[in-house]
Amino acid sequence: MTSDDKKIWRQERPNFCPHLECQFIFRVMDAMCGGTLPIPNPHNGQLNTHRFCLNDVDRKGEIFDLTVNKNDIDWFRKLFDKMFPTQEHL
Repeated sequence: MTSDDKKIWRQERPNFCPHLECQFIFRVMDAMCGGTLPIPNPHNGQLNTHRFCLNDVDRKGEIFDLTVNKNDIDWFRKLFDKMFPTQEHL
């Protein structure tokens, strides 16, 4: 890869994200982004406070989005730690 092939990913809402109401926090290339919901959504006795979006280019630009809360993210961390353990986790 030459320096001309490298793209600089700015930390700004990606064009694929349809949720302009969210307060943008972070993006990962043109694959995903996350932000804070303007108004928390009740879900199973808790409030979902954030949303993350995945750009599904294989499905011609459909966006998979998920609203989450801190507990959801903790469970994702545990799942990802088990799926991709590092030496610290062994």
